Amino acid sequence: MKKKQTKKSHENEYIIELDKVTCRVENNLLCDNVSFALKSGDNLTILWKDGLGKSTFMEICTGLIHSKYKGTVKHYGIDVRQYSDAITMKMRSRTGYVFQNSALISNHTVFDNIALPLRYHSQKTHREIDAIVQEQIEFYHLGDIQYLLPETLTTSQSKIVAFARALVVKPDILFMDEPSLGLDHESFDFIVNRIKEFAMQKYSITLMLTTSLSLTQATQFPSAVFDNQKLTLPNNFGNASS
Repeated sequence: MKKKQTKKSHENEYIIELDKVTCRVENNLLCDNVSFALKSGDNLTILWKDGLGKSTFMEICTGLIHSKYKGTVKHYGIDVRQYSDAITMKMRSRTGYVFQNSALISNHTVFDNIALPLRYHSQKTHREIDAIVQEQIEFYHLGDIQYLLPETLTTSQSKIVAFARALVVKPDILFMDEPSLGLDHESFDFIVNRIKEFAMQKYSITLMLTTSLSLTQATQFPSAVFDNQKLTLPNNFGNASS
């Protein structure tokens, strides 16, 4: 799968950097001295064994966790621990997250869950937001469930809503933690196509953590392997400390 060519000004800029990241959770070593870096146009899948802190590691990569680890995590050259409130809001407007458990807001309808990033991270009017969300609902075939609460949804429906919410802001970066978990066959194919579409956009970056070989094979992104607290990157892949 070929990626559209990016501008030369972006070719040598690391957008996401992990440098010598070591994390312990309750005295258990989760990762040891992990370093990698992603530029615009990069897609990376990290194959990870279940139950070994995958979701915690993803939260470190996204900058949602500022403690628990040693080393450095940077987005756009800025250490995430040094973010001001203004920078945090700006970065989140450029980033989409799909969490393993979907992480939908329980007392918000499907419509309002999808609208949430726009309401928090954009200057658009209510009318503009409603129009954008309605387009997203139609694209993701969610019209029949748009006024339902998350507790009434199937696992596949919840995950598709999570994707619609993550991509409604048209982010530059898409973080995904086990995005195919619990999907039925039809929904799996639908989500794989959405991931591939996102990855083909100019300057997009995709970081996916998964235990699924089927998803890894379907997306065909370069794959790293996490094992024994170490990360083995594919050949010729960026490393911020190298």
